[in-house]
Amino acid sequence: MSALAVTKLVLQIILVVLSLLLTLLILTDRLAEGAMQEGTIASVVGIESLQMGVFGGIIVGLGVAWLHNRF
Repeated sequence: MSALAVTKLVLQIILVVLSLLLTLLILTDRLAEGAMQEGTIASVVGIESLQMGVFGGIIVGLGVAWLHNRF
């Protein structure tokens, strides 16, 4: 598998995770005004998502390392 194919796969996984988080936020009514503390929701590539910070970076980094080692 080429590096371009792996990059596309990683981007697709990121978009799926962001969409899943948005769906969970909508289903639990967390996007309503005052439902969560200010600064916990961020817009990532136009998708409302939880502000993950370092935790999200670690998860993505582990996924990329796994894909890199596999292919």
